[in-house]
Amino acid sequence: MKLSVIDRITAILLCITFVAGFAFLFFIPRIIPMMFTPKPIPAQGFARALFLGCWYVGVLCGLSIIVVLLKMINSIKGDPFIKANVRRLWLLGVLALVIVFATGFAYFLSFRVLLLLLTVAELLCALFAFVLCAVFKRAVEYRDENALVI
Repeated sequence: MKLSVIDRITAILLCITFVAGFAFLFFIPRIIPMMFTPKPIPAQGFARALFLGCWYVGVLCGLSIIVVLLKMINSIKGDPFIKANVRRLWLLGVLALVIVFATGFAYFLSFRVLLLLLTVAELLCALFAFVLCAVFKRAVEYRDENALVI
């Protein structure tokens, strides 16, 4: 079964996002200060390194999420209700939680309202991934159970 047009467009957009995120990874030290102009990012030294480290962790997890999503899109060609997709959804939830903790830690270093809002939005994404994981797991169980019935 071939991918639909929407699935192909989604895959292309994910690839573009991956390339943009990878480029962003190398320019974080220059981009972050521009994002927070009138107020500079936390004090120089250790706090600044921790703050930038949180951004690096977030971007790396975001890139990992894109790779997992691309793998899930490729699995749509066949039956999407497979154990591999259950594991992928669980991994998406874990990666989103890592981003939540990194963004929350960055919030406590800089006390920016935007970071608090991002933390809440990312937490909702993580919860959404875990709920989808449970739904997919149950669908796989039903499919396996029905395969045994003649």
